Amino acid sequence: MTIRNKLYLFYITFFALLAIFPVTTDYIIQTYLFLDIPLFAPFPSEIFKLIVIICGAIILSFFILHLCFRKNKTEKLEYICITIFRYNLAFVMIFIYGYAKIAYKQFELDYGSMDTLLRNVSEKDLTWYFFGKSNIQTLLYGLFEVIPGILLLFRRTTFIGAMLLLPVLSGVVLINIFNDIGYLTLLFGIMFLLFDFGILLYYHKEISILFNAAKSKLQFGFTGKKTKLLFLVIKITFISLFIFRYCNRFYLARKMKTCEMFSQSKCFGVYQLQNINYNGKNYNLDSLSNYWKKLYFEKFNNSIMLRDKWENTVNMSYFFSDNKDSIKIITCKKFDSEGYPIDTTAMFNGTYFLSKNDSILTLKGKNNDTLINAVYKKLPIDGHDWWW
Repeated sequence: MTIRNKLYLFYITFFALLAIFPVTTDYIIQTYLFLDIPLFAPFPSEIFKLIVIICGAIILSFFILHLCFRKNKTEKLEYICITIFRYNLAFVMIFIYGYAKIAYKQFELDYGSMDTLLRNVSEKDLTWYFFGKSNIQTLLYGLFEVIPGILLLFRRTTFIGAMLLLPVLSGVVLINIFNDIGYLTLLFGIMFLLFDFGILLYYHKEISILFNAAKSKLQFGFTGKKTKLLFLVIKITFISLFIFRYCNRFYLARKMKTCEMFSQSKCFGVYQLQNINYNGKNYNLDSLSNYWKKLYFEKFNNSIMLRDKWENTVNMSYFFSDNKDSIKIITCKKFDSEGYPIDTTAMFNGTYFLSKNDSILTLKGKNNDTLINAVYKKLPIDGHDWWW
């Protein structure tokens, strides 16, 4: 037996043991059947418990493999391990993951989270809001988990079920990695994904045959050297144009962010009004019927959203002059085919000044015949920048 086969047998034996404990005994029995079994809960910490389980599974795997090699029972061991994977994943997908979404939606938010500002909402609540926004979407996610689980129950459809389950479990793991859902959910999600890999490794010969058959199926249906040369030229031309187009768009995206957009202004962020002066006279904000309370300057376009005193939103656009010290804010009722505003009304013409740390924005200019001097303070709201 080759080293690769031995590693494969160790892989499926080790994870089959984990499928029995802690998944079946600890995760399913205690968590979902509400049976508190003292034998499984005397560990001083979860980390210590995890170490004990892994070390125990490794030792027991070597012992089981040693016996199977001596008695030439590796095929039976392989069948038992794959069966454990099948029924374990089927139970989890049908009665836990899929059931939670189909029966009671799962992605429910409390009222406190829904009434919290976006920047203060937890990662888990943001994820739950996204996946639970549409009932149809939640139902489909549940079906995508239940259907592969049902297919895993039958030997004829095990391969199809494992293939369909691969992207589903991969998505679950990625969501748990990049969102603070909970370490236990992430841990079991990774194990379920590895169980599915174990099933697919069992079908590695069939997968290889399938890919070779798919390659031989799509044969070149023309004869003659000139025809083959013509298709080769077309293929190379298409790929070259694709690469050029992609690289060009990538270059323009970087240029737009690093040069063109940042050269316009540094007024990126949310600025809240601190005090305002009309025609040389200071006014108490509470005494005014309305004013521009918050200005939202976006990075990727010249659109601006503002909120008035009563938290109503107004969509506007802003433009900076070449010398970068003049600003024009306009409203617009229509846009042309390329998204540029037409039928505009100027709301503010003047200059702007930013403090050294960009924390204070001062606007001086006119709104119709009214001279305005407004001071805004930048709020600590930062976006998620890309790497470059």
